[in-house]
Amino acid sequence: MSRNGMAITIFLITCLLFPVFAEDTTVITDENSPVKVKTLSAVQEKGLSEIQKDITYFHKQLEPLMSYVLKNRKNEIKNNKYVKSYKAKETSELGGITNRVVTEDTQVTMAGDKIESIKFIVRRGYLKEEDNPSIILTEMESKFTDDPKDIKLKVMYLPSDSGSPEVINTYDIQNIPQNQSKIDMIRQYKENVRKLVREIEHDIKKDQTRTTNHVTSMLVD
Repeated sequence: MSRNGMAITIFLITCLLFPVFAEDTTVITDENSPVKVKTLSAVQEKGLSEIQKDITYFHKQLEPLMSYVLKNRKNEIKNNKYVKSYKAKETSELGGITNRVVTEDTQVTMAGDKIESIKFIVRRGYLKEEDNPSIILTEMESKFTDDPKDIKLKVMYLPSDSGSPEVINTYDIQNIPQNQSKIDMIRQYKENVRKLVREIEHDIKKDQTRTTNHVTSMLVD
């Protein structure tokens, strides 16, 4: 991918991740630089409070699900990490001219029988490799805590020669000056956890159905 093409792609992804609102237009600076963070408005405070309640709710749902995985799907945990992969999907940009394949993985790191951290990985590549074989990676990671202050987002470029990923931007939730962007990032984390919970619940239902069918077949025989 040319540097110009990569810059445009990163810009589009960043805009999707961090929409800028007219009342909150402070420019995001490097996370290591001093930044001025505005005070949340009353509406933003209320919205953030609701999102944090949702995060607490889905975290509590996830804990017994991971206990089930540890007990019944232990072979899916490698090096203390449970990885859940989702079905690839196609997306288009700029009027559908360019098609991309998007794949998503969730990685849950365990410390014994406790959840230590969660990482959400998204890979965006062109549908036809000959069009442009490069891949954009985004990683959202956080310690397993109901306080979203530890959420971090990393945007990387994976070159076509399969070399090491090049980090383009790293965002730390505490150092994002745009309040609405910060809230959107926390909301995205919440949605990612919700999706993980629903996917594991679906796996458990499949296990239960398989067990029921097995018992039924044994009785019939």
